[in-house]
This record gives sequence, structure tokens and C-alpha cells, in this order.
Amino acid sequence: MVAEKTGTAEPLVFQIGECIIGGNRAEYPTAIMLSTFHQGDKSVTDHKTGRFNEKRVRRHLNRATKLSETTGNPLVLDVLAETPEAMVRYLEFLAEAAPTTSFLIDSSSQETKMAGLKLVEETGRAEYAIYDSISLLSTDEELEALRASSIGAAILLAHNPLDLDPKGRLDVLRGTKGKEGLLAKAKRAGITKILVDTVALDLAGLSLATAAMPIIKRELGLPVGAGSANSVAIWRRSSQISPAAKRYVAPALCTYLQCAGANFILPGPLSNAPRFFSTIAVTDALLAFASPEGPYPPTPPKTRHHPRYTTL
Repeated sequence: MVAEKTGTAEPLVFQIGECIIGGNRAEYPTAIMLSTFHQGDKSVTDHKTGRFNEKRVRRHLNRATKLSETTGNPLVLDVLAETPEAMVRYLEFLAEAAPTTSFLIDSSSQETKMAGLKLVEETGRAEYAIYDSISLLSTDEELEALRASSIGAAILLAHNPLDLDPKGRLDVLRGTKGKEGLLAKAKRAGITKILVDTVALDLAGLSLATAAMPIIKRELGLPVGAGSANSVAIWRRSSQISPAAKRYVAPALCTYLQCAGANFILPGPLSNAPRFFSTIAVTDALLAFASPEGPYPPTPPKTRHHPRYTTL
């Protein structure tokens, strides 16, 4: 799956459900992974039991789905749950409300993610599921559960606490000094569709995460992306600029990631879908219309349902 010759990997493209992710910049629309049921989500009334305002979530979901259909940018739902009970409740709802929308099984609790794996198997929705994530902290039990499931897609969390340099992220994927890398973990887990999150812990870290994207793409060919939402959320000096600074900067960071070649972005909550879809779609269109790195006109996108044709 990964090219062996250093620096010449062919960009890979994966289909997860109806969502296509990967390739060179501007070949396919950027996938937009919007969080839902997260801490701070006003739709959730009880994070432990997974109770939520169904009408409100449906409204946000229908709006985001329409935006995806209009622009061509795939919608992926980042399902964040705190407990196994909540994860089951959320996934059961989405199986009915958004049966063809791809989604992330996401939680800080391994037990909760295992509950997600089990339900996905029971409901036959493995083709739409992306496990989030395989990291240095992933246990053998977790990898074995993944291998026993039908899920073939996962995000690798390329965070190297010992080396924050972009190359450190590549090292944690490949493994160094006898330590198993994330690619080897993914292979043990039976994952064949690998997405790499280059990990941004804050705004400064987003710069390093972005710098790592072309390196990983060049060396491994794997689809890359990052989450900008947390970087904005913990921006301490935003109030010195404007009370609304975070709101303005969040979409701008999406453009920043896209210009570095991001194939997917985790920009923030589902409730802010119009803000992110408009920004990401227009940026995709401009990158596909003309590129400073090549001749004009550039090679056309590999799909007609691309912002190049839907937004300009």
C-alpha cells in the first residue's frame, strides 16, 4: 500500500462509504469532519447517558448534508461520546438519520470506542466507519478488537511527544529504534484505509502540523489532515484582538491547511457547518482553478462534483 522508494510515494485515494479522501491537492474535494455530541454541544442534555435534543441535531445535520450535496465536499461526522451508553445512543440515531454519511468513532475512553465498534458490526455500517484513532497509546486489546471487526479505515494520530519537528511525526508513523510505529500497529489491526492526522495542539503547533503534511504525503502517499478546532479553542490572546476573533480565524485556518495539501480537516462543530463549508469549498475551487506550482489551466479535478464546478 505504501511506496517503498523514499520520497516518491504515489498519493493514495480511499473510498469510505460514499466519501472519497486523498490524492494530490485539488484532485478531490476536501473532506469536512464536523464534531457532534462533543462537550459544549448545546444539543446534548446528558453526556453520560447520551440524551440529546433530536430535533436540533436533525436540523444541523440536514443543513450540513445539503451543503455537502451543493458543494461536493464530503461530510464526515466526528461522533464524540463519553460513555459506552452514549456512543450506542448516538450511533443508533445516526444510522437512522444519516445512513449514508461516514463517521468517526471517537472518544477518550477505550471502552466507549469498543462499544462503538460492536454496534457498527451489529448494524452493518462498517463501510462508513472511521476509527479515531490509532496512537502510541493504543493497546493490544484495542488493536485486536479492530482486527476482529469489519472496519477497514482509521486515523493515525501522528503525535511524537519527544520530537515535535515535522520529521518527528514521520518517525512515529514508521517507528524508530526498535519501537513499533503506527503503520505497523494499523497493519496489526487490519486497517487498509489509513488517514494521517498530523496533530495540532495549539496555534503554534498547527504550523508544525501543517509543515508535516507534504512530507508525509511525499514519503508515504497517505491522505493527511489535521484538526484546527482545538487550536482556536485554546487561543488565549484572541480577546486582545476582538471578542469575535476566534469566529473569524477558525475558517481562515481551514484555508491554511488546504494550501498545505490537507485532504481532510476537523474544523469544529456541526452547528457551524455553513461557515466551514463556504470557506473550504471556495478554497478548493481556487486551488483547482489555478495553481502557482503548475501551468494554467491545471489538471482538472478527478470528479465533476467538485467545488471547482459548483462554486465558481
